[in-house]
Amino acid sequence: DKVRRSRPDLVVLDIMMPRIDGLEVCRRLRKDTSIPIIMLT
Repeated sequence: DKVRRSRPDLVVLDIMMPRIDGLEVCRRLRKDTSIPIIMLT
């Protein structure tokens, strides 16, 4: 929700995040946006 409102130029995600992993966040973002994503492993 926050990403959709603020419209960042780029999102950096870590695979190992608390509560929800970076892959799931990436999947959710890809449903609705085309914001570039960098994944850290």
